Amino acid sequence: ELQVWVGDFNTLTEADYNEQEWDNIVKQRVENGRQHPCNKVPTEIKKMGFSDCWEMAQRPNPRSTSKFNTRVDYIYCSSEFLTTWNLEKFWHHPSQASDHNLV
Repeated sequence: ELQVWVGDFNTLTEADYNEQEWDNIVKQRVENGRQHPCNKVPTEIKKMGFSDCWEMAQRPNPRSTSKFNTRVDYIYCSSEFLTTWNLEKFWHHPSQASDHNLV
């Protein structure tokens, strides 16, 4: 089935960060009384056969989509979608319209 899932998933992908960056994110969240970042949502979406368009585009800068300098906004495409459509360009565009960058 041709599907595109787009949105603020409010989750992080650990593989987006090096070890030091991930440790800093965990530390900052704990210090701010927030829960430890969860990596389950992106993992499960990929198990369902979806591809992360930012990864497909070779992870262009800027990586961040939120005011916390983390990526929480995603575009996922089903494998069936990718047999019909090609990803030609992808970027996170800073915007004053939201506390998130446009994807």
